[in-house]
Amino acid sequence: MIPRFDVQYGCKDLWLGMAGPRAVPLKTASAGFLPGFQEQSQLAFPTRRGREALYLILKCLGLTPGAHVGVPLYACSVVGKTVVAAGMKPVFLDADPETCGVSLTDLERKAKRLDCLILIHLFGYPADFDQVVRVMEGKPVIEDCANAIGSTYHGRPLGSLGDISFFSFGFFKPLAIGGGGLIVTRGLELASKLELELRATPGETTFQVLAHSARSFLYASLFSRPIYSLKTHLRKGSEQQNGDGSKTAAHGIISSQRRMSRSDWNVLASRLRAWRPSEQVAAFWQQVRDAAPSDWSIPQEPLFGEWNHFLLPVRTATPASCTAAISRLRSRGVGAARVYQNCVLETAGAGYSGGCPEAERLAQTLFMLPSYHTLSPDDGTLILSSITSFASGAVS
Repeated sequence: MIPRFDVQYGCKDLWLGMAGPRAVPLKTASAGFLPGFQEQSQLAFPTRRGREALYLILKCLGLTPGAHVGVPLYACSVVGKTVVAAGMKPVFLDADPETCGVSLTDLERKAKRLDCLILIHLFGYPADFDQVVRVMEGKPVIEDCANAIGSTYHGRPLGSLGDISFFSFGFFKPLAIGGGGLIVTRGLELASKLELELRATPGETTFQVLAHSARSFLYASLFSRPIYSLKTHLRKGSEQQNGDGSKTAAHGIISSQRRMSRSDWNVLASRLRAWRPSEQVAAFWQQVRDAAPSDWSIPQEPLFGEWNHFLLPVRTATPASCTAAISRLRSRGVGAARVYQNCVLETAGAGYSGGCPEAERLAQTLFMLPSYHTLSPDDGTLILSSITSFASGAVS
């Protein structure tokens, strides 16, 4: 079975995480550290995970308790739960079925109710930032770049467009190092508040560093091909599960240790030095588009930016056709899976009670195909031949 994610955390990363000499700074310049970032006034603050990054942003922005924060429904449910954990109220926004990101139409309807917006660049696809800022009329817009490192908007890297953004480096992210997040801001007042919050965070012990590295290594091993195939076989009949959603309640999702683990920092610094965009993956996506059945839809390349091609989302006509596609692809050894299938159920506790029909539809009709730069030519051929079999009507 071809794993749906390329979760790389090998012996070199284990050693680097455990024995690396780097101490984690409270802050660093984003220019020269993150790919494409050049603005000298932007500072980067390493955090424990992406959710801690978002939590600290919300707490330091000066929003009042109970403030209304716009959150796309079709996304990881942790985002809405983090808003609740910060003492604020999520206002869930519908999705654009063509890009899978936030619907500008729904945002315009609800903008007057919002005090802030979390703009998720879903699947690394750049949202139309200028239009979003226009609709928000000066209210804070937080860029969620959890999957967007390497993507651009009018030549500028995502995460550098506004005054505040954050990244995540956990597994299932473009830079999968096991954990870690990063806040990027150019606001001096906000930067001062973030530094005070992080300085007050308790440090980690040597044992915690070693344990975190070991957990990352063991978790990554679950995505080695033999183990992943066995796990998928044992879960046969639950093809709709994707494992990306969080079933954790809003209470307790934020760690008291909010600074990045030293093990994650060491691996992140190493990975960022070697970061390169993958033209091979973009070419593979075009082959998938050419081979896909007529009732499959893949977001077109954005006119106003570049996509990092991290996640390859495919939208089908109906939930039944989505289930059938996943089952057939898995029967041929391709690890396809729905994405954010449980977002409605998992955000009910955060206040969602309806009103986002397109997002609910995407949760049942969209799946992802394995697509990453380490995909072997043989694996690519198998995926393409499996897709071609849909169009030709061949029996799997």
